[in-house]
Order: sequence, then C-alpha cells, then structure tokens
Amino acid sequence: MIMRKLCLKKNSNFCIYKPILLAFLLVTSSYCSNDNTQIFITEIINNNNWSVENIKSFQFEVKDIQSPYNLNVVVKHTDEYPKSNLWLFITITNQNNFNQKDTVECKLARLDGKWLGQKKWRSWEISKPIMSGFIFPATGRYNIEIEHAMRFKEVKGIRSVGIMLQKHK
Repeated sequence: MIMRKLCLKKNSNFCIYKPILLAFLLVTSSYCSNDNTQIFITEIINNNNWSVENIKSFQFEVKDIQSPYNLNVVVKHTDEYPKSNLWLFITITNQNNFNQKDTVECKLARLDGKWLGQKKWRSWEISKPIMSGFIFPATGRYNIEIEHAMRFKEVKGIRSVGIMLQKHK
C-alpha cells in the first residue's frame, strides 16, 4: 500500500499521511456531531427568486411518538432581500389525515436594519422555531409544505428554505 503525504507547503516539515488525516477527521466529526438533530432538509431556491407557486415540500419518517420534538424552519437569504421579515404558510400532513396549517413570521432583520442569524459567505441563515415540545400523533411518513406568504408573487433574495427536526431536551 502506498501512503501519500499531504503537506501544507512544498518541502514543509509539517506533513501528514492521508489515511491518518481521514481517520482523524472521521473521529473528530463523530465527536462534534449533534445526535439531538434528527432531520435537516433544505431546498435551494433557483436564482434566489422564490415564486409563490414554488411550494417546497419535505418528507420524513416518524418512528418515536413518545418523545417531544422541536421543529424549526431554516431560511437562507442574501442582502438582496428587500424586507425585514418573511411570512410563510406551513402545512404538516401525514397518511392518517393529520393536517395542521400555520402562518409563521420569520424576522430576518432588527429594527435598525441589521440582519439576524448567522452570516454564511454571501448570505444569512436563520432558524425559526415553529413547534416546541410537539408530540407526533402517529408513526409514519409526514410531509411539510412551505410557501411564502408575502404580498408579491416573487420574493427576491431567498437562497434556500428547509426544516430541522430535533428531539426536545
């Protein structure tokens, strides 16, 4: 077996063999992972222009109906977004006729105009709690649909929208 070295600079004294680096990354990522996060799904918005007809749909399986869950919507936007908030229609359904609809406001900026959330390269990401301590009524497949509820047909500056489902602490 040939082991290749990875060096920071050519002729550097600091080099590491790739299999050792890979093993190190796998071990550290397993320690850094958050087993509290059950599901994280995101969908990219084409050209950062979200049309009202472009309803985002997320499917996931629920097996544990004894534990409470937290459900968040995750929005990534650019500086092109013209408003300080984003209104969303959220519908949760399952195959057993469970149907819950809600209208959610995501605050994206403070009153002084500064963006909320985490800066990620050329965009901002914010996670908005939708449900806290929610217990699913039945096991099985669930579907969450998210559509923007703004007054105009297309919303500029939205890069992606997604959901994050975690077991409640």
